[in-house]
Amino acid sequence: MTLSLILLGGVLIAPLAQAQFTHTQITNSSSGTNSNASISVGGTSIAFISSSDLTSGNADGNEEIFLWTSGSAFSQITSTTGGFNIDPSINGDGTRIAFRSNRDLTGGNAVLDEEIFIWTSGSGFAQITGPTLNGGGPGFPSINSDGTRVAFEGTDDYTGGNADGNVRFSLDLGIGSRQITSSTACSNYAPSINIDGTKIAFYSDCDLTGGNADGSNEVFLWTSGLVSPRSPALPADSTSNPRSTAMAPGSPFAPTAI
Repeated sequence: MTLSLILLGGVLIAPLAQAQFTHTQITNSSSGTNSNASISVGGTSIAFISSSDLTSGNADGNEEIFLWTSGSAFSQITSTTGGFNIDPSINGDGTRIAFRSNRDLTGGNAVLDEEIFIWTSGSGFAQITGPTLNGGGPGFPSINSDGTRVAFEGTDDYTGGNADGNVRFSLDLGIGSRQITSSTACSNYAPSINIDGTKIAFYSDCDLTGGNADGSNEVFLWTSGLVSPRSPALPADSTSNPRSTAMAPGSPFAPTAI
């Protein structure tokens, strides 16, 4: 290796080292697809969707949730016939995965609506939404680092504040649902929650702050202005998940335009 020196202001300095990186192929399948990866904070766990038979438990090629953990083999998290299990979001230490499914994973979704589920290592599944009433199931969950809060988009009236079906929700596990947008004839999409669950970024064509009268797709940041106790306990099913009051713009939970 040749080391070059650069004369800068009469002082010889060595150039900065070039950034080094590697690629590691996690999956190696001859059929099916692998997609929608979500990585843990330390980078040692990855949740993803696969229709491949990575563990000899998915011979039918259904879309299932898998977990890769550094130093060990794949784990197949869901195993269903038909339907789908998609949109995985993994928490900080890789012990919880939020995802969307239209299967009856807990006995609380016999009608096979699209609902949000949580998988917890060592204890299995919990259904945290439902029943879906208007046909527009929730989607795109985003879980915070300790796995106690999930943001998701939904058009159902989970809190009594979304009769027109245009809303974004934050679900505080063990406490209940908080509606974080309240808008009419517009939509809010793709929430992404921060580590401690106090901020949610999303994009919207609503005029949430008075600065988007033309209805463009803009990025907003919701910031919680209240501190509430959080419990890592998960509801056994949707019937034990109490609903709280809707938090609309103008309250301590108002969004901010970016």
